[in-house]
Amino acid sequence: MLAAHLDLAPPGPAAGLAVADVDGDGQVELVVISPVGPLQTYRWTGSALRPAAPVGPLVGAVGSLAAGDLDGDGAEELYAPLPGGRADALLKLRPDGWHDLLADPLNRPVRGPAGRVAAALDRRGDGRYGFVVGADGWPLRLLELGRDGRLADLARPLALGHVVAARGVVAGPLLGPAADVFVTTEGGANLFFRGRGDGTFDAAADGLADAAEHGRGCAPVDVGGAAGLCWANWDGPHRLAAPGPDGRWRDRTSPAFALPSAGRGVVVADLDNDGFEELFALQDGESNRLFRLVSDDSGLSLVKLDAGAAADFDATTAVVADVNRDGVPELLLAGPAGVGVFRARPAGGWLRLVPRTRFGAPARGASVRARVGGRDVLRVIDGGAHEPVAHFGRAAGAAVERVTVTWPDGSSLTLRDPDADCTYDVPYPAG
Repeated sequence: MLAAHLDLAPPGPAAGLAVADVDGDGQVELVVISPVGPLQTYRWTGSALRPAAPVGPLVGAVGSLAAGDLDGDGAEELYAPLPGGRADALLKLRPDGWHDLLADPLNRPVRGPAGRVAAALDRRGDGRYGFVVGADGWPLRLLELGRDGRLADLARPLALGHVVAARGVVAGPLLGPAADVFVTTEGGANLFFRGRGDGTFDAAADGLADAAEHGRGCAPVDVGGAAGLCWANWDGPHRLAAPGPDGRWRDRTSPAFALPSAGRGVVVADLDNDGFEELFALQDGESNRLFRLVSDDSGLSLVKLDAGAAADFDATTAVVADVNRDGVPELLLAGPAGVGVFRARPAGGWLRLVPRTRFGAPARGASVRARVGGRDVLRVIDGGAHEPVAHFGRAAGAAVERVTVTWPDGSSLTLRDPDADCTYDVPYPAG
């Protein structure tokens, strides 16, 4: 199903990838972190990817990247967990080049241990993001920018500072408009914190603990117009969970998807524009797997697909973005051989929405619900490293009747009968 497109791949080796608006101009860049060279950003110019910003610092091996507008200036900062005993980096692009905010002497008290995973979190719904950071056997951290311009770790006062070996994190609206936080762990129970809507959280992991397994990367997934969670386990059954009417999460995984393997993580996106999301299961030393999640009036099913050229690409991380702006998402894999770009043959048209914060940055953590071809469909704007867009495929020309964007503070805006094959830039509602 997935074919390689070398013409869309940036050159050189890669240890980390992120798709973010790092310069605040309203367009996203592809950020590539090399294991041996400096950080580089690229932008699609209409015919090719070209360098788009000053060369950044030498970062090296990196964990799961996350992007978000920390200071409300409309540009996204990039959090880079740096495992292996090194201090993490929080990178900001300024007119004179890249700066590591955690290297500032004022911020050294919150540098903490080397992280492994991170996600951007707008817990107050005001368009200013913090970063949830998980490390190996250390308390979770939540770094936010204070009014004095210094970074502060607010995890402990918000009762988020659990000591875990974090391996994956999702921050977004899973049970309501407010941001929730889900953390997978190595050798312990997964954590779920439900956002109250006032910037605080309640611990509520019913059905998600999976304490006997070794959690890895995770992602939100559409389950019949509601938010579910999908995650990989190392050498254990992989999971797809959805909340029931009683609020308890239940495993909805098929035997083929659950089949134990050396899972690294899961990427979720409608890669072929058929209206249903695909789940790409990234593996370590085994062939990568691909499934289609079909959720309709008849129920929920996971259909195994041929991963094509992406099956045997050795990768440590992955992002999804429409690199060449043609309405078909690409799957980008980064590993020892560099960056591989893979795409499916489109089965239909598309609609894309880019919600904005009140500062004009991508509104990560917003939810977008659409009525497409008679089905309710949900997309959550990613709080990690994927392109911050709600992408809806339209199989066989299925009509999009309406689309509702809901921001983390509960504000919403509805578009009716949007045009087909278009990208809508959706500003934060005035007033």
